[in-house]
Amino acid sequence: MPTFYAGDELGQTKRIRWTSPDQSLVETIFEREGAKSAMQVMDLRSGMLLTGFADGNASLFSLQDSESGKPTLIQEWKESRLRSQHRYIRATINEKGAYTCTSSGHVRFVPLAKNIGETEETIPSQVTSIPTRLCDFRLSPSGNSFAYGGEEVDLSVWDVDTAFTARGSPAETTVAGQKRKSKSSDLLPGELWRAKNVPNDFLNLRQPVHITSLLYLRETTSGSNHLATGTYSGSVRSYDTRAGKRPVTDWKSLAQKGGIKLMEKGHREHELFIADMGSELAAVDLRNGRKLYTYKGLSGSISAIALTSSRLLASTSLDRLLRIHTTTDLPLKDGGAVEEKGQILDQTFLKSIPTVICWDGEVNSGDDLVSQRRDDGEADDDIWTNMPAIEEGSDLETTGKHSKRRKASHVPGSDQ
Repeated sequence: MPTFYAGDELGQTKRIRWTSPDQSLVETIFEREGAKSAMQVMDLRSGMLLTGFADGNASLFSLQDSESGKPTLIQEWKESRLRSQHRYIRATINEKGAYTCTSSGHVRFVPLAKNIGETEETIPSQVTSIPTRLCDFRLSPSGNSFAYGGEEVDLSVWDVDTAFTARGSPAETTVAGQKRKSKSSDLLPGELWRAKNVPNDFLNLRQPVHITSLLYLRETTSGSNHLATGTYSGSVRSYDTRAGKRPVTDWKSLAQKGGIKLMEKGHREHELFIADMGSELAAVDLRNGRKLYTYKGLSGSISAIALTSSRLLASTSLDRLLRIHTTTDLPLKDGGAVEEKGQILDQTFLKSIPTVICWDGEVNSGDDLVSQRRDDGEADDDIWTNMPAIEEGSDLETTGKHSKRRKASHVPGSDQ
């Protein structure tokens, strides 16, 4: 059965285990002492859990080798450059260490501690600054590059090692997030590639740049990257860093309410899951930019989504529900229809509003849940199939008619 870790508005870390298709176990495994601060980012990999909070604190836990089942705090630090109007936008962990990025453009790399309980003073972390007003940040699957985008900050790809070692002069960046005082096409030290804004609209007016979500679609050994961005206007754009600076595709009006809030790449090729600023969660075919299906019955605004290795998708929303969804195969032909649509498999109520969610990484941990639900559905179908059919002129129907006639012919007082 699948297991997820979720953070909420109170800064609590909860573990949700599905013990059966209709039953889940929710337990709070960590709660910060003192003032409550909402959890803004979370990442989980290889038994390591990374969390970041609204007050700038970040913590790294180990979920392994714990007799009590509680996470073991390995190290913690605080982003001192974080101001009240800014927030964490992404936290990522890999075999090298932990990466965090804020909306103000402050990126921090913290190597994994060798000793439990190390603090910021004993950990030699590395920091760098990139443009401000960011909305999303992603580390590449290999960990060699990262990408970011935001409000009037177009998609940009950087080399990780160079970004932390080659620091430009203060005159090259401004507090307002401008790229450079010189030509805007000039790349910053460590910057590998930067997108160019889409052409003007039909009125020859400049289209605003406002990237709200992004991800890596594919990374090649030659150094080229395929990325996708979601915008505040509801568009999903894909980029190939070898093909040029403008998007290869630009699918418009995919968000029903507001812009694209969240995006996650599916396990199948050309599969993308998007959530808008409202309560719509949908699967998109990147071959044609068409919505394959949307999940029905969602009432709260989606706050986070997470994929498992099986055919399951988890989502959290502001109505305090964690939902498990099924996903379906893409049509074989471009433009074809799906054989079946994704459905809500189960949902669990959480006492506080969940803000982030991660899957524990156990491969195929959701297959049993899907198969049991499928078996239950087939059993129900067998019951209906094996029920006798009532045909016209059958004994059952005739008996009923005779019974009604006898009741109708008997009138009280007719024997007198």
